[in-house]
Amino acid sequence: MEYWVIAVWFVVALMALVIELQTTELVSAWFIVGAFCSMIVSAIWPKQYVAQIVTFVIVSIIALLVLRPVLTKKLKLNEKSPADSINTMIGYKGFAESDVNEDGGHVNINGTSWEAVSDEVISKGEKVIVVEEKNITLKVKKVKGEL
Repeated sequence: MEYWVIAVWFVVALMALVIELQTTELVSAWFIVGAFCSMIVSAIWPKQYVAQIVTFVIVSIIALLVLRPVLTKKLKLNEKSPADSINTMIGYKGFAESDVNEDGGHVNINGTSWEAVSDEVISKGEKVIVVEEKNITLKVKKVKGEL
């Protein structure tokens, strides 16, 4: 039996796994499925290289087209983070990146810098909470205690 053919498909699956682990888009995971199916075909028909390649291509495409939308929805990969949508910012806490007052300033909420205003004077570094949204500017107030 030609075990090297099985090893080739195993290496293809490992390479796809390494690539997938470095991304979050569920793109190369389907090649893992295709490679394992081709590995099975190569164990049954070790010299049928065309059948192995066709199996790899067809199974990978079907897995991509059928399973990716289901898993993307289930894993919620297309959901926006809170920083992507200002409508979800009320109640979020962060800190002042600069002094903030009624004329403006900047705050950091979840690692994103936002323009902000406040009815009170907030010094750079103080903890803040979002209390209102004004277009793309956040209205904040001081937070007492821990974030």
